[in-house]
Amino acid sequence: MSEVTTDWASPLAASGWSRRELWLACFALGANASPDELDRYLTGHVQPSVAEHNVIAQALNERLHDLGLDHPVPYRELR
Repeated sequence: MSEVTTDWASPLAASGWSRRELWLACFALGANASPDELDRYLTGHVQPSVAEHNVIAQALNERLHDLGLDHPVPYRELR
């Protein structure tokens, strides 16, 4: 499962977060993407690195877990 195509819109909507709030959560977890880069990832214009993908997934998964939802965003395997 090295390549994972992610629909970020569904988990982001379920999280109740704005893109800015997601960026802040990712930043807190150590992401390096700027808000503009995150927007490009979320719209599918650019695919994030494996590390950036996993930070976005982690931020969303933590939020969804906190809300009592069980819809985990898949992680990508590091090579």
